[in-house]
Amino acid sequence: MEGLTTGHDGAPGHWRLVIALMLIYTYAFVDRVVLALLVDPIKRDLHATDLQMSLLLGLAFALCYGIFSIPAGHYVDRVNRRRLVAIASVGWALMTIVCGTATSVTQLFIGRAGVGLMEAAITPAAFSLIRDAVPQRSRGLAFSTYALAPVLGSALSLAGGGLLLRMVVGGALADVPLIGSLAPWRTMLIVVGLAGLPFSLLVFAFREPAREHDVGPRRVGMAQGLAEACRYIASHRRLYVPLLIFCGTGAMMSFAYTAWFPTAMARRFALPPQQIAPTLGAISFGVGVCGLLVGGTVMNWLSRRPGAAMLYGTVAVIATATGVAGACLAPALTPAFMIVGLGIFFLGISNPAGATTLSHETPANMIGRVSAVYLLVQTLAGQTLGPLAVATTSEHLFTGPSSIASGLAVVEASCAVVAALCGLVLARHLRAQARSPR
Repeated sequence: MEGLTTGHDGAPGHWRLVIALMLIYTYAFVDRVVLALLVDPIKRDLHATDLQMSLLLGLAFALCYGIFSIPAGHYVDRVNRRRLVAIASVGWALMTIVCGTATSVTQLFIGRAGVGLMEAAITPAAFSLIRDAVPQRSRGLAFSTYALAPVLGSALSLAGGGLLLRMVVGGALADVPLIGSLAPWRTMLIVVGLAGLPFSLLVFAFREPAREHDVGPRRVGMAQGLAEACRYIASHRRLYVPLLIFCGTGAMMSFAYTAWFPTAMARRFALPPQQIAPTLGAISFGVGVCGLLVGGTVMNWLSRRPGAAMLYGTVAVIATATGVAGACLAPALTPAFMIVGLGIFFLGISNPAGATTLSHETPANMIGRVSAVYLLVQTLAGQTLGPLAVATTSEHLFTGPSSIASGLAVVEASCAVVAALCGLVLARHLRAQARSPR
C-alpha cells in the first residue's frame, strides 16, 4: 500500500511526548467516566430514566466527540498539534464544571456534549504526533502506553472518585464556599473539572515533532480534505472495513463495561457505588496497566510479522468478554472481582492493535483525517451503542436487580464474536498483502 512508513529513528524525547499525551488523555477520561459513579443520584435529582442516563453516558458525549473529530482531524494535518491539545484540554475541564451546574437532563446533555466537542481533538492529534515522533518498531508499545489513559482514567474515577464521593457525602467539603452546599454529585463534577485545568500545562513537556512528510497543500478545504480521506479509505476497503468494525465493536465492549459495570455490581449485590468503586478501581489500575504494557511489548516484538497485532487483538476481545460476562454472572461480589480481572487485563487492547495497524498503513499526509474517520466510527459505535445496547438489552430481555448485569454479559459476548471474526479477516488480508509484489 502506498504511503507506508519505512521506519525512522524517532524525534528526540519521543517517550516524553507519549507519556505527556497519555496523562492528558487520562484526565480527559476521568472527566468522561466520573458520571458513571453518579448515575443513581443524578437519576433521582433530575428525575431521569435508565434510558436517559444511557444517553447521557453515551450519546451526549459521543455525538459531539465523533462529529467534531472530523474538523479536528482536518486541523491536525494543518496546524500546530501541541497548541491544539492545550486549548482542548482547558475546554473540556471547563465543560465538566458546567455539567455540575445542570438543573435538568437537557442541560446536563448539553454540558456532556461540550465535553465531547473539546475532547474530539486529543486522539487525532495524538495519533499524528506519535506517528511522526515514534519509530515504527516502537509504535505498538507507544500506542499501548497512550491507551493506558482509559484504564488509568477509569481507575482514578472509580478509586479516587469513590473516595471523594464518600468524603463529599460525609460532609468533608461542607464548609467550602460555593460548592459545600451543593448536592454531592454536583460537587464531584465541579471538583473534577477544576482539578483538570493544570493538565493543559503538560504540552510544554515536549516539542512539536517535524512531520514525517509534507502534509500537502495547506489551502485544501475541510470538505475536500475529508473527501480525499474517504476516497482513500474506499479504495482500500479490504483493510479499513474490517479494521473499523473490529475497533468499533471493541470500543462497544470497553464503553459498555465502563458505563455500566459499577452500577451492575451495585444493583446486583445491593451495595452503594462508593463501596464498590475503590476496590474495582484498584483492580483496574493494577491489572489494566499490566495488560496494556504486556500487550504493547508483545506487539512490538511481533511488529515485523504482518497482521500479528490484529491476531493479538482478536485474542484480547475474546478474553475481555469472558472476564466481564463471567463477572456479571458470578454468584457473589468477591468472585466477580476475581473473574473480571481477566477481562480488565485485555480490556482496551483492540484500541492499540487498531491504532498500530492504522498508523502503519495510512500515509503521513492524511493521518489526521483518516484517524478522524476511524475515531468517528469507533466513538459512535462504542460510546453511543455500547451503553445504549446494555440498557436496551436489559430492559427488554431481563428483569430484577440483575438485569443490567445480564444485559452487559450479552452485549460483551455478542461484540466479541463480531470483533474476533473481523480481526481474523484483517490479519489474513495483511499477510496476503505482504506476500504480494508491490
